[in-house]
Amino acid sequence: MRIIVVGNAVVLMAVLAVFPACKRVEPVPAAPATQAGAPAGQPAARAGQPDAGAAAPPQAALTAPPAAPSAARTIGAASATATATAAPGRQPIVRAVRSGRQAGADRLVFEFDTPGLPAWHAEYVDKPVRDCGSGDPVPVAGDGWLQIRFTGAQAHTEQGESTSGPRRRALALPVARELVRTCDFEGEVIWVIGVASPNPYTPLVLAQPSRLVIDIAH
Repeated sequence: MRIIVVGNAVVLMAVLAVFPACKRVEPVPAAPATQAGAPAGQPAARAGQPDAGAAAPPQAALTAPPAAPSAARTIGAASATATATAAPGRQPIVRAVRSGRQAGADRLVFEFDTPGLPAWHAEYVDKPVRDCGSGDPVPVAGDGWLQIRFTGAQAHTEQGESTSGPRRRALALPVARELVRTCDFEGEVIWVIGVASPNPYTPLVLAQPSRLVIDIAH
């Protein structure tokens, strides 16, 4: 490189000598914009079209329609009756009476010692509730009285001892208030359930062991 000293010309020649060695930098064209989440090398999804990698929009949850209530088995003020299913020859014996609370109902269970049940009849009755032997009124708590009558049955041994527990028992349940046996005489066994109100009830027959179940709706 030649240097000529002519005042400010030195600077001019140095600048001219340096600039030819510099290369022009070309602007790099901007890469086409891609939608966030789109893989490199693939075009972004167009407006109005779903992104192939995007999750499908959530769908409304599907719920099954509620099942229809089994009103055919539920008894209101009407009565329910069934004939005997126990084999003839010996009277079925009530060997247990239980009570408890179920979802939406109070449950009473009458259990027998034979395959099958004696004939039975269930209905709401008016006061006074009476003892079957003496005919005397029997006090039973509540504002409704559901009577369960078993025909061709007994609730005692040959020695006269009760096989079904206390004759009268208080029930700490939402609807059923008291359970009283008003009869165990000459093949008739009657229990009366005192309830807070005469709500609909559902009788169920179960086997092994043989049971009549009464569910009183809350």
